[in-house]
Amino acid sequence: MGSREPTAPPLDTPLLVEIERLIKRETSSDLTTIIGAMYTAVLFVGINNCSTVQAIVAVRRTVFIRERAAGMYSALPYAMAQRIPKWWIWYYWICPVAWTMYGCIVSQYGDVEDTIKVPGMSIDPKIKDYIIDYFRYNPNFMALVATLLVGFVVFYAFVYSYSIKTLNFQRR
Repeated sequence: MGSREPTAPPLDTPLLVEIERLIKRETSSDLTTIIGAMYTAVLFVGINNCSTVQAIVAVRRTVFIRERAAGMYSALPYAMAQRIPKWWIWYYWICPVAWTMYGCIVSQYGDVEDTIKVPGMSIDPKIKDYIIDYFRYNPNFMALVATLLVGFVVFYAFVYSYSIKTLNFQRR
């Protein structure tokens, strides 16, 4: 038996075709598809991390239902407190997901000199200029984005540590 050289899969396999289609950045639609895939990946990681608190949410809901049955809560104010009003635009600026997306988009496309076709524009803009004009993302803010993301981690770690140290709901 002789040894055989490993061969690469044919270039028309479905997986390679899909990857090639996702990497393509010839039009603004291609770029939006890639950014949508980034958003989906960031959201997936966030949802996976949030699933660890589902037991706490279930207990909170049970407590709400029990206290509402006892006449302590009204459903309307509780429901209104759960919705985010339009004037809370500042929430976008303290949202870790927004800053994560900002960092992903700017780090991947903030310095790309290739041009893309944009419907309605006679001159094809550079990808970095399109990111600045369409999304209003400034590539020079990368250091700020990284600092904020590290700051979120430190802040949440501090809140967690402080809460574990000071909050004690056990009765003796």
